[in-house]
Order: sequence, then structure tokens, then C-alpha cells
Amino acid sequence: MKNWFSIQAKADKSADISIYDEIGAWGVTAKQFIGEIRAIDVATLRLAINSPGGSVFDALAMYNALRQHPAQVEVTVMGVAASAASLVAMSGDRIVMPENAFMMIHNPLNFAFGNASDLREMADVLDKIGASLVATYAARTGQPEDMVRELLDAETWLNAEDAVALGFADEMQPALKVAAAFDMDRLPDNVRAAIEPPPAEPDPEPEDDHPLDAAALAGRIVAMSAAAGLSSYADAFILDPAIRSDADAEAAVAEANEIVAVCAAARLPEMAARFIKARLPLAAIRPRLIEARAALDAELPVNNRIPNKPTPAPQSVISITGIYAARRKSV
Repeated sequence: MKNWFSIQAKADKSADISIYDEIGAWGVTAKQFIGEIRAIDVATLRLAINSPGGSVFDALAMYNALRQHPAQVEVTVMGVAASAASLVAMSGDRIVMPENAFMMIHNPLNFAFGNASDLREMADVLDKIGASLVATYAARTGQPEDMVRELLDAETWLNAEDAVALGFADEMQPALKVAAAFDMDRLPDNVRAAIEPPPAEPDPEPEDDHPLDAAALAGRIVAMSAAAGLSSYADAFILDPAIRSDADAEAAVAEANEIVAVCAAARLPEMAARFIKARLPLAAIRPRLIEARAALDAELPVNNRIPNKPTPAPQSVISITGIYAARRKSV
């Protein structure tokens, strides 16, 4: 499996850092990232980001490590810096976004299991993490904390123009164009699909007469997801190279709704997010739910003891002889 995180030192006392993966255990970990940047002595760090986000704790550690590094940090959002990745982007002394790039910020999320006390404790932890995020974004953007909190509450998607206007970026550049000398094989499939023009067709269909407008499609995907109550999955749809039209997006949102319903019917609603973000088809999800449900049911205690039959209450017996004897005595 290829690693979409790399640091390459340059002869001019600079280093290029690329993060094209999730942040955390399944992608770029803070331990790996911090260990490598501490080992380089340069005047400038150029950080390129295209990430859907991930672990907020890894992102906080990476942010702090970059802020503490003596080098000038220059950040470029290549495609999207969503969720935790936007926090890493805030480490830049200068943040640049091409006009077709996006940034997404929201409140911290987590799955919780337990009793009422456990859930209240998790809510308190999320509030503390949220306060840290608000302070970090406010310090970088210069926006009031109340306004930043509103943006997080609304799960806000910012294009380059919005990001510059609100202070989340310093400069908007023209949309990136792929140079012939650039090594495209170093990029993940979803990034190549977002920046490469569609392949030339000998006899193009009418809808292929114009190149894909990725930025416009991403905006419509965000709107569709919000209308369906699936805003938290918009980034997964945007990064899916198979979604190249409104029809593709509508089908993906509809399937995601079905996945949510199927997981709820299986009494495993917490699994929906993982399936949707992984873009698994519904046909592959059903057997996984059946296996997961069976495994959980197998863990339930079974009482095979046959209950004892209750002892019947004693019933009074009417004695005819006794009744006659009592009547004779009373005469």
C-alpha cells in the first residue's frame, strides 16, 4: 500500500511536505509526522494538503509541532482540507488555496457507548475539545470566538474566496493546472480524478463537450447532502472519483440514506458512518451487518434452565360429615 505522506528536503534550505491521506491511525499519524519534521533543519516548510480529516488529537499534535518548528510554514490546500486537516492547515504562516479548493470545519465528533453517566462524560470531553478548536481557529483568523463557534455548529464548507474573506486563508490562486513534468503516479486516484481533465473521447457524448467543473459539482454535492441530512458525509462524496455528475451524486446520497436505514434496522446505526465514508455498495454491506449482528447476539447470555413449576396453593376440602356433626351439636 502506498504512503501518501512524504517529506522531501531541498537544496535551498527548504522542505516539501505532502499529506494526501486521512490523519490518524489509518493514514498519517502524529508520531510519524512529528518524528520526521523534527529531523530536518530548514528555513521553509512547504506543506501541501489534500485530506478528508481524521483524528483531532493527531491533528492538534501536528499543528503544535509545526507552530513550534523554527521554519517558515507555507500551506497550500491542494483539493480539500476538511475536519481535522483544516486544523493542520491553520499552522501555516501563510495559507494559499487555489480557487477550486475547499476547507471544511465542524465541531468534534465521536461515537459513545455506555450509560447516562458515560455519555455525559463524553459530552463534556467534546465540549473541551470544541473550545480548543474555537480558540485555535479564532487566533489564526482573527474572527470573534462566537462567530467561529457558529461556523463549527453549522459544519461550514468554505471555498477559497470564503476562506480568504474569513481569514482561514491568506491568498486565493487560479485553479491548479497539471504540468506535463509532474509525476501523477505519486497522487492517489481520487486526487488525480479531481485535477486531471477527462480523457478525450473520439466521439464524445453531448454531456462530455465541457470539462468537469469539480468546484461547482462539489458545491452541489454539499447542498444535496445537507438536504438529505447527510452533511457529515459530503466530503466522502466529493472525494469519490466515481461521482462526476449530479446524477452520480443523487444516486450516492440516495444509497447513503438506504445504508442508514439498513443499519438502523439491524440495530447497528453506528456502523453507517464507516460504510458510507468507505463508499461501500449496499450489496456488500448487508452480509457484514448480518455477521456483526450474529456476533453480537452470540454474546448475549442465554438462560437454559427450565423454571420450576409453582406449587399450587392448598385448596380447602369440604367435609359433608363434619357439617352434619356441627349442626347436631347446635340443636
